[in-house]
Amino acid sequence: MISLTIKHLSFVGASALAARYPEEQYLPAELNDALLALINSVGVAALNLAIVNTRKVISAGIPIEELESTDELETLEHFTTEYVTRNAIIFLIADMSGLEWGIAETLLGLVEQEVDRAVFNEQTSVDFEGVGVISAGNTAHSYRIELAEALRVPPLKHISVLSGLFDERATGTSTASASSAV
Repeated sequence: MISLTIKHLSFVGASALAARYPEEQYLPAELNDALLALINSVGVAALNLAIVNTRKVISAGIPIEELESTDELETLEHFTTEYVTRNAIIFLIADMSGLEWGIAETLLGLVEQEVDRAVFNEQTSVDFEGVGVISAGNTAHSYRIELAEALRVPPLKHISVLSGLFDERATGTSTASASSAV
């Protein structure tokens, strides 16, 4: 297993960006914030997956006590999931770091190259600080991520956004039709 730390990825990113954009200067805080944005995008994907899975469980009439935590995430391509697009990841990186869109996109590609080298070329997993353990996914260029503790989503038994679905199951009525009848 290969470890990728924020410090190492910041150094790799700074070196590669300096070579590609020699007229630009990058602050360590910008690169750190860019990597934190990537980590946050994985966390958002995990939360969205947990919400979708919770809705499925509720809709199927399975008791909420049987809800499980979200500990893994399968991507579509690199860090892109059906819940967080590549453009959304780049937007988060640019927004949180202050880097221009093109530079944020380049930095994301550099991080993906680092992960790909280990996962696909060396066929080993990567312990990505803040993200978790990444291995090859089920399709080409996809990752299977065992989420870091901080990104794991516990069972969503008490989330207020989903309370309407709980009410629907309990009463057998739709919250939309109940509110329009008032």
